[in-house]
Amino acid sequence: MSYQVVYPGNPEKRPKKKPVPFSLMLCGWLLAFVVLTVRFWPEGAQVMQKLLLPGDAAVTVAALEDFAAELQAGEQLSGALENFCRSILENGEIGLH
Repeated sequence: MSYQVVYPGNPEKRPKKKPVPFSLMLCGWLLAFVVLTVRFWPEGAQVMQKLLLPGDAAVTVAALEDFAAELQAGEQLSGALENFCRSILENGEIGLH
């Protein structure tokens, strides 16, 4: 005597999984790269910091804090971004000479 289990529906017609969006995958790989670089290659982390925060890092951090404070206070994004860029160009080592 044998038994057979029959499931409803055709297994070939199961809904396919949606692919992961490219932008999300790219962000994941970049985050993994940054974490691994900082963890295992400190000199590389310094190089990345210089690339991401050119000029005086203290000026950039202060400008970022002001940018975040302006956004939290309800400032429009365009105005806050303009003030951030102006602060970087005026106070940092980067300038339009």
